[in-house]
Amino acid sequence: MPDSGPAASDADSGWSGYYDITADRPPRRTTLTALAGRRSWLGGLPATAVDLGCGGGRDTAPLLEAGLAVLALDAEPAAGKALQARFPEAWDSGRLTFRRSDFSSGGLDLPVSGIVNASFCLPACPPPRFGRLWLQIAAAVAPGGLFAGHLYGPNDSWARRGGDLTILSRRDIDALLAGWDPLLLEEEETDAVTPRGEAKHWHLFHIVARKPA
Repeated sequence: MPDSGPAASDADSGWSGYYDITADRPPRRTTLTALAGRRSWLGGLPATAVDLGCGGGRDTAPLLEAGLAVLALDAEPAAGKALQARFPEAWDSGRLTFRRSDFSSGGLDLPVSGIVNASFCLPACPPPRFGRLWLQIAAAVAPGGLFAGHLYGPNDSWARRGGDLTILSRRDIDALLAGWDPLLLEEEETDAVTPRGEAKHWHLFHIVARKPA
């Protein structure tokens, strides 16, 4: 079963409840793989991370545990409240910063960081804006740093809804990562349910890639 994020239709259905549902779930494998990759090549990488679409902090947790300062971004103010409650010491010390941001609209101002994490959030970016978003993400990854995240493939059941989801083929993914060194590039198709109980066919790309130095 994919370790998923919320449904595209969940935006108005109570994010605090969603964070409660997923609070005890472990960090995503992509995030942990990126951290392992960072440990294997520390040379000059900033001790900082960006967590896009941070939600309640399930991936923020291992980033903080690794000693990184984290800028967490999410469009939902409930995410900031969840992070403050979950990580009070990091919050009070300034090592964890939250910024409310609809990153899919463009105009991000991201610090150059050793890791940019984007678990299950990038497909929510409308296709006309995705290219710009990716350029901003790529610019925020320090040379030799890592991107970790997920994208949806054309067989995903949400792809048939149409609308504003970005859906990419394997060829698209390969073009996106041209020049990067993939540490993890795994394509998955499976039938499962979302955290809210919606039956769904998943077509996912799990991605961890190192930016060329």
